Amino acid sequence: MRKQPNIAPVVFGGLALGLLLWLAQSEEERDPAPAKRKPDPQPPPPVPPSTTSPDSRDDETALARVLASEDSRRELRIVIAWITWQRAMRAKKSIYEFVTSGLGYGRNQRSNGVIVNASTHEKPTSETRDIARAVMAGRLYPSQAIRRYRPGSWVERDVLKSLDDDAIIKKQSKWKEGIYAQIIGSKWVLYSSDVPPIQIAPFKTAKQRLDALPRVAAID
Repeated sequence: MRKQPNIAPVVFGGLALGLLLWLAQSEEERDPAPAKRKPDPQPPPPVPPSTTSPDSRDDETALARVLASEDSRRELRIVIAWITWQRAMRAKKSIYEFVTSGLGYGRNQRSNGVIVNASTHEKPTSETRDIARAVMAGRLYPSQAIRRYRPGSWVERDVLKSLDDDAIIKKQSKWKEGIYAQIIGSKWVLYSSDVPPIQIAPFKTAKQRLDALPRVAAID
């Protein structure tokens, strides 16, 4: 007698496998995996506040103090910054050492009679710091008429009684620099070792001689 094929286990097994697949599919539909999404954009890091003290002796602070103390006009600050920076580099000194002679911040004429290269009694501002950084980075500079001469001393007329027009002309001998111009719209007189000293003659007074100086623009 032929044996009947064993259908029941096969059918049962197929039903069980189908049930498992249906349960798995139902589970995925009930609890689908969360879709991946892009992370939230992060805000830029905050700009750290400046920790540089207004009394710091770094180049930027020292030069910014010179600009805040010597003149309030931007174009003249550019000239002063460039000349001061160039001369400090040539002397192989920090700007602080060059402008204060290591005596600390203060006016250029000290109480003991010593005169240093520049006044630094005013604290730096954001504007004078910006100019100082830009000049030292080579982004700002004075006019070509000024840059054509080797940077030298600079003085402002009618400010110090001890530095009248006669004294300004006599400083050429001490500094071994000639006077070559006055900046337009100001009383700043410029010196350079590239030019010979000027003489008062044929003018009668030192004032007349300085009044006759060529005028140059601060910036182009």
